[in-house]
Amino acid sequence: MNIYAPEGTKVVALFDEKGEVMNGHAYQKSEASNYLKPKVVYTVDRIEVHSWHTTVYLKDFPGVGFNSVHFTEYIEPETEPTFTIEDMKKCWNESRIKFPNGSFSDDFETFMYNEYNIDLTKS
Repeated sequence: MNIYAPEGTKVVALFDEKGEVMNGHAYQKSEASNYLKPKVVYTVDRIEVHSWHTTVYLKDFPGVGFNSVHFTEYIEPETEPTFTIEDMKKCWNESRIKFPNGSFSDDFETFMYNEYNIDLTKS
């Protein structure tokens, strides 16, 4: 993780295939396992950078310090854009105007069924 990450940064703890906290000294991993869980997103409260180690404090566990090597920054998964039927109909109409010689279905319902297997007549 970025040891200079600002307050509010989202992090997740690193776990090995046995479900144990990864990295750091044995005593640090043992202590961290009393708090941290796999696949849980935590929020950084503050980070103290020292000459040989860095301590991360989480808002989730006030006053408890963890070795920074236990964490990686959480990256929000990208979501695919969602389109309404009206959005798709607008695009279909614009495409028919822009490409008049294109091989488009004569009506939107047929197009949706042929291209996406969506039967709009059942709605």
